[in-house]
Amino acid sequence: MSSSIPRSLIFGWARSGESTLFILDATNRFSQTTETLLAPEELTQSATPGQRHLRLGHAPIAPATLRLVVRSPGALAPLVVSAGSPLLELDDTTGVATFGVLPGDHAYRSPSGLAAAGLTGGAHVTASYAYYTGLVAEVQRVLNGDEQDPLGHPGWKAAGTRVRVRFPEVREVGVRLVVTPKEGYARDDLIGPVSAVVEQYINGLPLGVEVVLSRIVALAMGVPGVFDVTAFSPTGNVAVLEDEIARAPRGAVVAT
Repeated sequence: MSSSIPRSLIFGWARSGESTLFILDATNRFSQTTETLLAPEELTQSATPGQRHLRLGHAPIAPATLRLVVRSPGALAPLVVSAGSPLLELDDTTGVATFGVLPGDHAYRSPSGLAAAGLTGGAHVTASYAYYTGLVAEVQRVLNGDEQDPLGHPGWKAAGTRVRVRFPEVREVGVRLVVTPKEGYARDDLIGPVSAVVEQYINGLPLGVEVVLSRIVALAMGVPGVFDVTAFSPTGNVAVLEDEIARAPRGAVVAT
């Protein structure tokens, strides 16, 4: 991959012919950043008759943020098309929008006069949408390739496949333990090591793996000087979905 990408821990899963690649940055953070276009982006000033495919300047966050405005010659009003509409198919990994059969005066007419998929000749199309920036955008670019930089970004995914890059959703986990020291040990001297070993366990779990309460207790019991541990929170295992990752924010593990 490109040397401009920080070394990342990568997980993924595939379903229905599509894949999602979940990434963690080098600091184990999930600072997913987005931007929204301040002005509509012009996709074509004058479409060729029957043109179906237009490429956005960025891969959008789909489907909710994309809004295309089609102004066809002779049409009384512009046509607004959103992602998720049956009039439009969007590949949110590459930013390619594909038009189906448009209604009314916006419909492209084949030489036989029948309505067909695509834009009318001379149609003007603009787009408004939000898109990912930062590490997600760069990894997506490395996978897809960049037509403007074919040597630096030739692409790594197989042709015809769709790979979506995302940070996982974070399931924050709080832990509260009461530690009983062995004879000759001070409780205050054990709080730091116990908290550290539990945080290390939770923050090292991979994607989709639940937090196991018995493991937390066992790790705490393994700290030298600990006689007993009582867990008040969580009260059982913490379930984690397949697109989530468990993490303990700073201060979330409290040992007393």
